[in-house]
Parts: sequence; C-alpha cells; structure tokens
Amino acid sequence: MKKHTPYSYCIFYLERKYCDKINKELKEKGISCDIKEIEEQIAARDKNDMTREISPLKQADDAILIDNTALSEKQVEDIIISKVKEVYAYVV
Repeated sequence: MKKHTPYSYCIFYLERKYCDKINKELKEKGISCDIKEIEEQIAARDKNDMTREISPLKQADDAILIDNTALSEKQVEDIIISKVKEVYAYVV
C-alpha cells in the first residue's frame, strides 16, 4: 500500500461545491448574498490554490476523495471512521 507520508495510512481530500442549499441556509439566517459572486470568488480562490507554485492544493494520489456537498458533518465523520477502520484492518 502506497503511503503519502511515512506514518499515514489514511489521507482524505474533502471537496464541497457551493450550492443552492447553502444559499437557502444563509438566507434563513438573514444573510443575503449573491450566489454568482460567491461562486466566482470560490472558483478564483480554488484556482489560485491549485495552481500556485509552492505547495499547490491538490488531491494526493493515495487520498480518499469525499465529496461532502450533500453530506452533514456526521455523515462525513461516519465515512472517515469507516474508511479508517477498513484501512486499519488491512494494515494490522
């Protein structure tokens, strides 16, 4: 099993896409926003982070991708715990 760092058996890369659900939640909290503007800002930030010369943000080859766009924090936690248990059972 290829490892990204000497002592890591599980690496996770979390990805979340901005969506109408988030916009609705913000509006319910009384926060008004322009979806297009926010999406453009996020896209610009992500592009910046992914294309910078030093330590660009990218998914490691051996990282487990979790798209948490439609997941709650608890669901993400459950997925991570499940994957760690799978990998740990394989390593031990």
